[in-house]
Amino acid sequence: MKKFFLFLGKFSILAAVVALALSAVHYFDISSHLKFSEIRSTYYNLVLHVENHPYLAPLIFIVLYVTVALSTIPGLLVLDLLAGMFFIEWWGAVIITVGGILGSLFFYLTMKWMKVSWKSPKMVRALGKMQTFLQERGVLFLFLVRLMPFFPFWLVSVALSLLKVRVRRFLWTSTLGFFTLAMVMTSLGKGIKDSLESETEMLSLLLTPKMMIAALLLVIFMILPFILKKRKREEMIKKEENPDQE
Repeated sequence: MKKFFLFLGKFSILAAVVALALSAVHYFDISSHLKFSEIRSTYYNLVLHVENHPYLAPLIFIVLYVTVALSTIPGLLVLDLLAGMFFIEWWGAVIITVGGILGSLFFYLTMKWMKVSWKSPKMVRALGKMQTFLQERGVLFLFLVRLMPFFPFWLVSVALSLLKVRVRRFLWTSTLGFFTLAMVMTSLGKGIKDSLESETEMLSLLLTPKMMIAALLLVIFMILPFILKKRKREEMIKKEENPDQE
């Protein structure tokens, strides 16, 4: 509980700073003085390449996505945004999902074939907690764990493999989770795209209802681990208070 409120406190401070920054941009009309000509030029060139190669561009993007995923280098969220900028939202989400599934399947099957058993105390404890959630929440847990944008991509796949999650269940829950998160991220990417292509004030485009809803969903996905942890603690306390209750 303490960590949860600590996180909320830090997040509130960050949100306040962002709000103040946006207010300053709006009040001092800073956005009207920003020159995006070079950014727009690069963006339009890339868009032109994507439009001229409707079949090759998605394949290249998928290969890039899988490469970043396998390298375990943080950056998938940036690619999610770019997919929303260069492709139609739903199509970008499909591309991201395909790349995500291929990357996660690699880690999952590698751990299965190698038959690795993790003996690190921290990993054992983490797997124990995930096993408990998996037993209690089942499919819902497998879906939710893919909605958490800052959970290490490869680590989730490795953990699910070690927990003996069946391939079919792993695939369809991961696909659903990837696609849901991807739709949120591509919506944000679409907002950035609109701000680059439009002569309208950038701030007004970023504060549209669609963008704000997408941002809100992303925040909810970010705090999911804390919500699940809080619920688990509450359930444990209830069990301790009522040991005879089934």
